[in-house]
Amino acid sequence: MKIVVCPAGFKESLAAGKAAFHIEKGLKKILPRAECVKLPLSDGGSGFADAVISAAGGEKFRNKVTGP
Repeated sequence: MKIVVCPAGFKESLAAGKAAFHIEKGLKKILPRAECVKLPLSDGGSGFADAVISAAGGEKFRNKVTGP
């Protein structure tokens, strides 16, 4: 059985990626042989960048920018 897990984030408490992880964890307890595909969603608000990075398999970089 294949299950697609695609939650949005829970505002100011749980990011979409972490929600997907925990939903999968719960599903595996009752359906251990199920294949879960996690696809975090976003409506363009907070968590949008994290959802895009997760879907694309990317990573965040932080740099200090100076000058014009």
